[in-house]
Amino acid sequence: MKTENHVIKRQILDLTLDSAIGSLAFQSKISGIFRTEILPRIDAHCSSVSRGTEDIRIDRLELDLGVLDQRNLVTGFKKKVDELFPQKLIAAVGGHYLEKDKAAHTLSANAFNNDRKIPLTRKERDFEILAHFIRKGQLPWWVKSGERPQMAELLRGMVNRDPARVRALLTAIAADLALVQRVLYNADQSTVEKMIALFHPQHGEAVCRKLWPALREQIQRCPYFTGFSSAQVEMAMGVALFQQLITDQGENLQRKPLVEQVVKQLAATFNLDEKALYSYVVKERRNGVGILDEISWPKQMLGEQNQPSVYWRKLESIEKQLKELALIIPEQKKHLPASLAEELIIILGQTLKAMPEIKALILSLQKKTDQAKASSLTIPEMDERQRKKVEEFEQLSEGLYLALATIQDQKAAKANRDVLAKADQILAAMDELSKQAQLAGERAIADSFTYTEEIFLRNAGLVILWPYLPRFFETTGLVREQQFVSAEARERAALLLHYLTYGANHAQEYEITLNKILCGLEPSTPINPCLAQLSKTEALEGESLLQAVIQHWPALKKMSVSALRSMFLRREGIITTRDGSLVLRVAEADYDLLLDQMPWGIGTVRLPWMEQFLLVEWRM
Repeated sequence: MKTENHVIKRQILDLTLDSAIGSLAFQSKISGIFRTEILPRIDAHCSSVSRGTEDIRIDRLELDLGVLDQRNLVTGFKKKVDELFPQKLIAAVGGHYLEKDKAAHTLSANAFNNDRKIPLTRKERDFEILAHFIRKGQLPWWVKSGERPQMAELLRGMVNRDPARVRALLTAIAADLALVQRVLYNADQSTVEKMIALFHPQHGEAVCRKLWPALREQIQRCPYFTGFSSAQVEMAMGVALFQQLITDQGENLQRKPLVEQVVKQLAATFNLDEKALYSYVVKERRNGVGILDEISWPKQMLGEQNQPSVYWRKLESIEKQLKELALIIPEQKKHLPASLAEELIIILGQTLKAMPEIKALILSLQKKTDQAKASSLTIPEMDERQRKKVEEFEQLSEGLYLALATIQDQKAAKANRDVLAKADQILAAMDELSKQAQLAGERAIADSFTYTEEIFLRNAGLVILWPYLPRFFETTGLVREQQFVSAEARERAALLLHYLTYGANHAQEYEITLNKILCGLEPSTPINPCLAQLSKTEALEGESLLQAVIQHWPALKKMSVSALRSMFLRREGIITTRDGSLVLRVAEADYDLLLDQMPWGIGTVRLPWMEQFLLVEWRM
């Protein structure tokens, strides 16, 4: 007999009591009744309607149970549900519930409007899954827990079965590099070729089999990309090229604009001199090494250089103003209190001495991350030495600010008017810089935590392993001095966590959301979900980690690694937000009693490379 899987995204029990006395105890009691007595009845009613052959989605269904007698609460609750739920369910679904044996048939209904109920085909359902995944990196909440859609197969199938809809989706996401990257991570060469052909029917094969390989070979020879991995450069090149192809929908596809766009995007991504990169491509052609058409330097780009971040430029402006102040202070210090003048001269000198190194640090972070992220001095990619330098600079800045603010109190002294004006100017610039850094931090948090819907997990129990992860990542060479050695190392770490949970090298990206969070990545960051090759060290250290968890958790005794994975690590859960922080709620099971004997806590998790705490609710 086929097992049903009825999914409720959110259930709300709204009760009014005669008195507030004992309300907390009653809340716990009613929750238990709902879980043990009511949910099984709802499941049975849903099964009677669905016939096991349909996928029915209902936006919302509300029952008014009226008045329940607390003396016969369980009986009355069950009776009301049995009476009202089937009626509401049938009304929401309409007459479709009577249609039997419609294989792969989906219904979408809204019980709170009079819109026509539109049956959806399996193809439409698959497209909804694909589109949701491409945009968010997640599965829709209504996908059954036992399903594991293979996104590469789903994309390939949709390109073949519904090319018009795929074309519309690609057009809609073309401006977002991250979404384009996610598409490419889940597409083989044949699928990419067909997607290009959706926009340029005559050029799909030529682009994929000639231009793409030739451009990849030439770019990878370029000395400007020294220090970056070939995989990183190749993906950035592919994203830029594919983005241009699905954006340029003209009839005449020209090679030159395509290559120009790739060069422009690569220069921006890796913080390179765009003009120099163009010159290299042209030089390669003239030397007979490359096979691309010669590229001329566009006139409108002659004056464009890859500019440092706004934060860096404002720092430079403040540095200039400080130098001007340093020039006039010696002759004006007699009009200032002696101690203040000496303090200002000293701190000015120290700040100006530290400024070049801080500016260089900002530029290096731009190369390591991107310009948008290098908008403050709170970049998580900094190593310990860099963090120390930043802390010292921030202390100097605070001292300088206080000294300048004190000067503002000397307004009665007319002789120091120039000093006062310069102090006002610098303070205003520092205030503006501080606000920008604060906004950048708030924006980063907002980008991380702007989920209006929960994220559903299938590996929520992975959080148990958190105390063991720093050493695991250090011994596998991914972390040094409590920070990931590179962006690639961070992504590989997320995939290794999938190996710890499932014992498998290959994942689907929607399975590693919690992994990303524990590795300090944004949940929406696209990742290639395939761990190409597991090293011997990684396999041994992974096994050692899981054995260590069992050994240090007395209640597990001689539990096997496979049992640890199935009983605890592969647990369903939900990621949501509360007051700007991520909250992980883990589904409970009978053997969660063993958590009481776990010798480490899991209520609050923050690893060295994580910017924010992860709050965990498990066996509250």
